[in-house]
Amino acid sequence: MKAAVAHEFKQKLVIEDVKIPSIGVNDVLVNIKACGVCHTDIHACQGDWPVKPKMPLIPGHEGVGIVITARRKKSFVLIVFTLDIMWMAVMPITVKLMPVIL
Repeated sequence: MKAAVAHEFKQKLVIEDVKIPSIGVNDVLVNIKACGVCHTDIHACQGDWPVKPKMPLIPGHEGVGIVITARRKKSFVLIVFTLDIMWMAVMPITVKLMPVIL
């Protein structure tokens, strides 16, 4: 997948191919359809806070997408979900699932 990646603080982002992450139990894999980058992301990429994010960093926490894979300990049925990705201070990134009524 393509991503804008920060490898070092205060450097330009680099557009590159990155491996699609594998998911663990109780994780979801999301096909991001749109993602905003706000000033919070810029601060993270610049290293402006006392607690620095781990590099490399893929900024963007205002994503919206479709869950394409989900793993749970118990079986369940997943029909259609969209999601809203919460702010990056919540590590690991958590999501708020919103069922879509068709």
